[in-house]
Amino acid sequence: MNNPKISVILPVYNVEQYLRNCLDSVVNQTFRDIEIICVDDGSTDGSGAILDEYAAKDNRIVVIHQANAGVAAARNTGLKSAQGEYLAFLDSDDAYNPQLCELAYNRACQSGADIVKFLYARTDGVKETDDLIDNQSETETHSKLSLAYHSGANIWGKLWRREFVVQNDMTFPLGVDSTEDAWFCIVGATLANKITVLRQYLYEYNYRENSLTTAGSFRNAARLVKAVEMAREKLAGHPDCPVVTRFAYGYVCRLLYDNYQKTTPENQRAYLAALENDASPEFWMALSSGAVDAPVPVRNFFLARHGSWINRIKYRLKGLGNRFFDAIAKWVARHSPWMQKTLDSVESQKAEIERIRNLLNADNNSEEQERENGENEC
Repeated sequence: MNNPKISVILPVYNVEQYLRNCLDSVVNQTFRDIEIICVDDGSTDGSGAILDEYAAKDNRIVVIHQANAGVAAARNTGLKSAQGEYLAFLDSDDAYNPQLCELAYNRACQSGADIVKFLYARTDGVKETDDLIDNQSETETHSKLSLAYHSGANIWGKLWRREFVVQNDMTFPLGVDSTEDAWFCIVGATLANKITVLRQYLYEYNYRENSLTTAGSFRNAARLVKAVEMAREKLAGHPDCPVVTRFAYGYVCRLLYDNYQKTTPENQRAYLAALENDASPEFWMALSSGAVDAPVPVRNFFLARHGSWINRIKYRLKGLGNRFFDAIAKWVARHSPWMQKTLDSVESQKAEIERIRNLLNADNNSEEQERENGENEC
């Protein structure tokens, strides 16, 4: 029997309420030449039984039951078992568009790309945008990273050539669960010879406000930074490593800031403490030197909470910028009668100057009109 064209790797843990919809979306693909590797990561609900039920009906489904070890370990188990020409990933509470495998595989064959990226739509109606994607320069390192990271470093939004993954010894790092995608995407985007984009919404992301990836847990702060550091170690000596570092740190910085905003007030201090304790000196040096693709206010936000008290004050003032002085001016204006009178006087003078200017303009226009009339009479 020939190897399948695509291996779909599906890690499963306690998702029985979503699993049938997920499996139906895979088995009903218009592209039939696939294997579906389901790794039951020690589920304690009915997920394992559902997988066995589907496997009994469809010989393309392979079920592997293992003790709970986390999503990274489950995906690695799937990688070891995969025989397909290409690899696709699916989270067990999400779903595929019926044509995902067909369209992604055809694009991969046409382009010869190591990675095919497609777009996703969330169940709350939000759709991924593609305004940052530049297909004309897709072989440039920064553009490849933009493609890989656009709207998040997700493993499931891409089709991967298996030979490329195997040759580069790419497996999911352990100990950084929920951020292992970052490592895989950084390394993959850097080493890929070509990445192409399929501008169609083919993946349905089940957005849950209290899920692991949307809760803004402070534990993920340290894990995400660690994943990036591990990627830098993997890419040490690669000529594109400086660009990779700049972009990856920028991505981390923006994502950490967004997660901080989502974190509950009682957890925000712990979130920042996790980042302070676990981020490397290189991370902080990159932030302070500006060697990060992230907005200045975002960089200053973290730097204002790191290091000596002098450093914190310096970046707090930088972060505040003109808003600080604007606030002082407004406060003085509100609380000082003489300042308010001065401001009122200035406004009055401006109004008077404008009135005089209008009168002068009117007189000039009148004189010009009289000259034109006189010339016409002659």
